Amino acid sequence: MEIARIRYRFRFDDGRLKEFELNYKADSLTPIGWVSSQPPAWTALDHHKCRNCPLDSKKHAHCPAALNLSRVVEESAGMDPLEPVRLEVHQHDRGMVIATTVQRGIGSLMGLVMATSDCPHTQFFKPAAKFHMPLGSDEETIYRALSVFLMGQFLRHREGQAATFDIQGLLEIYNRLEVVNTAMAQRLKSVGEREAGVQPLKEWDIFSGMFGLRMQDVLEKIRPLFTAYLN
Repeated sequence: MEIARIRYRFRFDDGRLKEFELNYKADSLTPIGWVSSQPPAWTALDHHKCRNCPLDSKKHAHCPAALNLSRVVEESAGMDPLEPVRLEVHQHDRGMVIATTVQRGIGSLMGLVMATSDCPHTQFFKPAAKFHMPLGSDEETIYRALSVFLMGQFLRHREGQAATFDIQGLLEIYNRLEVVNTAMAQRLKSVGEREAGVQPLKEWDIFSGMFGLRMQDVLEKIRPLFTAYLN
């Protein structure tokens, strides 16, 4: 079994170091040894359950996205959200170093672990997680989201399924994600987790709600780059 690894390392000015290493099955991005065998109570499926969740608590005791998030939340507890940090991300035999804050670094990591969970609403982002881009800008995120969605439609067409170039389906994916982000933030606030965990979810919630408008702006900005295709 081929293993994919992604390491998030937080280096602080005073010499402290905090590291998260995620191991996945390379073909499916299924986490290996990441989820605790004794998850916290706030991960229970019915605790602030998303109103659009299709899962039954009789079959799924815990929220899949919350399970993946719980380790990040617990191990980042007590960290100052606004403290500057040098974030080192190593993946696929390459790495990058970014000057940022704890909050932004944790937010990027949270996005990765949610996308690789078994939540029916976040699994659409698993292909993007395969080519994870830490701290991507809104423009980069929208470009990648469109690319993943259209690749999905291409694969559907190639396998004889109905496919469409209408991006309404992508907007619906982000609308469902908005509900998930809101409910997840409520989960964390219900147990008093610090803003280092809650704030990124609030920001994703705003981004999801504005995705349609921002996407149109990005399409207009990058359209000149596609002249060769348009002509």
